[in-house]
Amino acid sequence: MINSHSNGDHCNGNNCVQTAEVISSEATLEEMSHESPEMMAALIKEAPKMGALGKYFLKCFGSFDFQGVKKRLPNITFSGEMQRKVGDKIVELIEVGPAHTNGDILVHVPSDKVVFTGDILFIEGHPILWAGPVKNWIDACERIISMKVEFVVPGHGPVTDKRGVKAVRDYLFYIDVESRVRFESGMSAIEAARDINLDLFSTWGDGERIAVNVNSLYREYKGEEKREEITLLFQQMAELSGISE
Repeated sequence: MINSHSNGDHCNGNNCVQTAEVISSEATLEEMSHESPEMMAALIKEAPKMGALGKYFLKCFGSFDFQGVKKRLPNITFSGEMQRKVGDKIVELIEVGPAHTNGDILVHVPSDKVVFTGDILFIEGHPILWAGPVKNWIDACERIISMKVEFVVPGHGPVTDKRGVKAVRDYLFYIDVESRVRFESGMSAIEAARDINLDLFSTWGDGERIAVNVNSLYREYKGEEKREEITLLFQQMAELSGISE
């Protein structure tokens, strides 16, 4: 079993397969050590008391049942690249984070001309830049484009091909350019997020994620490592999604 990164929707099932090896990047193991399904269960329980923030939290996570989910950490980790043989197939694990998270990896099966991208790709939805730098994410897209693959399996959305990869790459390039212009003009991150025109991506879901993306880009421009408080970022996404008290 491979954890592409540390978000719970990609690793909370580890405990369901007790006998399996669980492989991740070293950075993903470190991030997973600080997150827990118990915390998510507690937040969902408290969400109805949290106004617009709680409503948005339930919109994102309310369909998941975290009760009784036990965290199981990876028992094999790597940095850089690793190869495993599964039956007669070579599987290449390629670390491309920090990007979406600190420890993102791609899983490439050359003989099948397929790559599993984790959340390096959101197809038909806005990506969310929790970690960055954005250049790493763009470079990860370029790495996929350079592969001899016909099938690209994203972390979210339908199976795609290199056209889907290029669309995500172009989105990241666009928001970087637009955010930097507004950063240099003195706009705050949330002002920039409200101001950036996303009409080119109007058919994609979760446009409110621009709040997190611009915040992460501003942090990058300033040379800051510490991320904004997660509750503030979710409040901003709630506002941009149109959810009110």
